[in-house]
Amino acid sequence: MAAAAAWRAARHKTAAALLTTAPTERFEAFVRRWAESDDEPYAARGQTLRARGDYPDLTERPAWPRPAWADELEAHADIIAAEYVAAAHDFTPYFGGDYGDDYAGLDIAKQGEVVPGARERFPETIRALEHVSGDDPVGATRLAFFARQGPQSHVPPHSDMVNFLLTCHLGVVVPDDCRLFFTTSRDTPPVAWVKSKLAPPLQTSFEHAAFNDSASERVVLFFDVFHPELSREERGALADFELRRRADEEAFWGGGDDRAAPGGDDAASLFAEAARLRREAAEAERDFAPATEATTEAPAARPGLSVVLPIARPDWSVEDTECFFEPRSDGSAQLIKFEVEVPCGVILQESDDAGGRPIVVVGAVGEGSNAEAAGLRPGDILRATSAVRQQMEMPTWQLLGGGIGRPKTFRFIFGADLDAKPARDFEEVLGAVGSNRLDPQGRPAILVVERPA
Repeated sequence: MAAAAAWRAARHKTAAALLTTAPTERFEAFVRRWAESDDEPYAARGQTLRARGDYPDLTERPAWPRPAWADELEAHADIIAAEYVAAAHDFTPYFGGDYGDDYAGLDIAKQGEVVPGARERFPETIRALEHVSGDDPVGATRLAFFARQGPQSHVPPHSDMVNFLLTCHLGVVVPDDCRLFFTTSRDTPPVAWVKSKLAPPLQTSFEHAAFNDSASERVVLFFDVFHPELSREERGALADFELRRRADEEAFWGGGDDRAAPGGDDAASLFAEAARLRREAAEAERDFAPATEATTEAPAARPGLSVVLPIARPDWSVEDTECFFEPRSDGSAQLIKFEVEVPCGVILQESDDAGGRPIVVVGAVGEGSNAEAAGLRPGDILRATSAVRQQMEMPTWQLLGGGIGRPKTFRFIFGADLDAKPARDFEEVLGAVGSNRLDPQGRPAILVVERPA
């Protein structure tokens, strides 16, 4: 836990520097909360947020009214589209490839700075965006790019976890049968992109998904702007906060991706878990099957290594079922089901059992954490966990045609044995544990551990 303590101290040092010039009381409250947090995602006010992106006392709604600068931007739509067509090659997957190769982009600005070469490739596009941003950076503190979504593809439900930015889309190439919708707001209609028109600005801390059911690509000019209720001083302070935070993380963890620290110690493993929380919605069906190899091997299990779990059936109904597990330690081990409030505060590690088979063990339990309160201990072997994912209740075409269908959240039991059939890797187990924060009912995570004698 020494690395985690050192990282906390680094955050406190940055916070102290930021607080010396805090422009408002709410910026001060924002920085203090971030400095004291673990910065794991959490559900709040109908959104999924992190402390780094949860700015206090802002109006929050999924879609916003048309801004005053929209007409001027749309007047440049044709030249913006022409610049895209001239550069439309060498796409690379965006957002770390989380949404697959069919979601790719051409960079314009990242983290408050225009990327090298963009002014030569997209001069009129950048001039138009600079008119929108005024004194603020193009893309605010995050992004501006041409976002390409391939044909017959979808971006799974997710949150961008920041409430102080609004995301804007100008239609560039817009076929029929493509929409964006908010999965947690019944009152917000789907967003339909229109060529050369600005879609309603979106507060993407509300969970949302995008579908392109057409046979051709969909392209929008994607850019972020600051929330309209932020003062000029607050916008500058938030830009400074993001620059310092990212610089600290790059210096401390040795990498530029603020969504995941490299492996090698316990604290980094915890950051890696948080970075993969969004993967569960895009995983294949095999990743959320219950540990059926355990439930069907009752005759081979030793007495005592069984537990009753809420098992999801193929129709997603749930039935309490006695599940049997082959021991991975010794004959006198205990099998224990813990219910742990989220965030758990437990660090998991890969290891091997006495027979050389891969297992997942509790490496550390945070002091004062929910895992400690529940009774988990270092050395416990994780055998199964609850997990949460989204499942469409109706076909995509019917949903986007105005039906009442919408993604529904399901909870199920995920087997944590790395040598199961089909095989699972350590990252998938971390993602399953982390996905419990998506449970709309806020239920504790179920962790089934084998405790050696």
